Amino acid sequence: MKKHMILMTTGILAALTIFSCSFIGGQSGVTGLYLGIVAFNNGTTPMSIGPLNSNTDTSYKSFINALEMDDSTTMYHAINEAIDMLQAASLPDDVTSVNLITVTDGVDQGSYDLNAAYDNNSEYLAAIQDRFADETVNGIKIDAYSCGVEGNYPGTPESFESSLESITANNGYDLSGSLDTIIYQFQALVEQLSTSSSAQNMSITLPAVNPSDVVCFTFDSLSPVTSALYIQGTFNNSAGVSSLTGVTYGGMSSGSGTSITGTNGDGVEKIFNFENIALDSGDMLETTNIQLWLREYNDADGTWGDWVQRGEFDSDNATLTTVTSSSAVFVFVLDASSSLGTDFSRIQTMANDTIDTMIESYNYE
Repeated sequence: MKKHMILMTTGILAALTIFSCSFIGGQSGVTGLYLGIVAFNNGTTPMSIGPLNSNTDTSYKSFINALEMDDSTTMYHAINEAIDMLQAASLPDDVTSVNLITVTDGVDQGSYDLNAAYDNNSEYLAAIQDRFADETVNGIKIDAYSCGVEGNYPGTPESFESSLESITANNGYDLSGSLDTIIYQFQALVEQLSTSSSAQNMSITLPAVNPSDVVCFTFDSLSPVTSALYIQGTFNNSAGVSSLTGVTYGGMSSGSGTSITGTNGDGVEKIFNFENIALDSGDMLETTNIQLWLREYNDADGTWGDWVQRGEFDSDNATLTTVTSSSAVFVFVLDASSSLGTDFSRIQTMANDTIDTMIESYNYE
């Protein structure tokens, strides 16, 4: 369930969108913090994602300090571009969470005019919301937050609040208040998200099953029909190589993705490894109640059978290990619209101070 918090104070700010994401995709890298920036007003100005530490912080601060204001607030386009940036980045595999934070004093103006795929801002917003719902970063959903500074938006408080809520997703929530309040809350939130955290890896030993069987591991003592915590996939075995394909996760995510190659265990057993498991609840996974369920395909009539639980399977078939340090990536999407006036310099200072806080919070060794 989405948390919702409103700080009822007055003031002025404008927009800063931060994507705190844990890593997307691809190539392995060094464990730590990563940062990218997309500034927006009449268009967007990006700084590509890279490592954030005491050796690189100056380049990010220089970019922020060099930003200049202009008309318009193409926030949706900047968010969309930031997601694209994340998906194109080469980042470490030890991801535990994906978070997005937006700070704004108003609503989007003109994003649709920068993307021919959309005829109006409502279509653009809907497309972003679909990306939050359907897409993942290294197998992990994006938690989208928003921070809104009251006092500068000409519309009603209700429409401002609705705009803030529309760009939150999954475990994210919205905050609103004065500039001073938002600076405090923003830095506290990013500090929490930047703290190095623990992740779980799991190894499951699968007894002999038939190729094309659908395999489901449930972790709440329930069948696949009612379980809210599960891993499901189709077992394949070709030329002696076993795999699980079309893997889906219920109530959790894993950096291992949707196709996992197994290794040989004792006899006919196969071993599958799931890395960087994160529960949607934020809790740690337990295997005490793990169950194995199978669903067989009937070649004769082309139908699927009912789910059947395998009795010779219990918690001894699953081994959990905890990784004590994990990575996080942030993309700051900074509003540089001219409506900010003199407050824009305070936003720049807030972003620079937050970079220092992030590095201190992560506790690099």
